Amino acid sequence: HRSREPILADAREAHYTSMRGRMVKIGEFLVQNGAMTQAQVDEVIKAQQNGDARAFGEIANSLGYVDDTSIKRFVDYLDRSHAED
Repeated sequence: HRSREPILADAREAHYTSMRGRMVKIGEFLVQNGAMTQAQVDEVIKAQQNGDARAFGEIANSLGYVDDTSIKRFVDYLDRSHAED
């Protein structure tokens, strides 16, 4: 079991490339999987635009929108996608 810090640190970049070469945003992934609403994603992005330097996942977690499991699911998705490239 990984601790909280490494999971959130893995999700520092907002964009990742999927196995089909399409850019995948963490917020888009979380909305598609029902972990966050679009309004929540927009709020996290607004916080970043207003100077919050934390990663998307860290902000969303601190606001109570997602837990470590949701972030880990995204990281696992990326790991699987890149393994199939």
